[in-house]
Amino acid sequence: MPASKPKRSAAAGADRALRREGLRIGGTRVATEGSSEVFNPYTGALIATVARASVSEIRRAIGIAKAFRPHLTRYQRYRICYQTAEALRARSEEIANLITAESGLCKKDSSYEVGRACDVFIFAGHAALQDDGQIFSCYLTAHGNRR
Repeated sequence: MPASKPKRSAAAGADRALRREGLRIGGTRVATEGSSEVFNPYTGALIATVARASVSEIRRAIGIAKAFRPHLTRYQRYRICYQTAEALRARSEEIANLITAESGLCKKDSSYEVGRACDVFIFAGHAALQDDGQIFSCYLTAHGNRR
């Protein structure tokens, strides 16, 4: 016999603080009219609300992203990836708990996912340092100049 779906209620998650995530466009927080509720799939507890973007907000975000032209050196891209991995590791317990709450994954698996994300950022950082030519690129370090 299949398990019944849990009832969704705010009361089921009353023992923990409700997380409210806003929308960011172009690095700026944007107040939205709509939001969506996020429930734990097993307990039915309301665990968070997330901003729901309008069509015009989506178009604005895509326009900003499309027009953006980064001017980062390989070393700067490497550092961003490495620092992201460090930040994930520093908050791994908190992030694993959030993944467990929103997806229903067991803690062991959500902890694995956080570790895997850290690995991906480390690998991406190393990929940013790979040379694209026949000569050594001197700007791979913090001391290098831009081409």
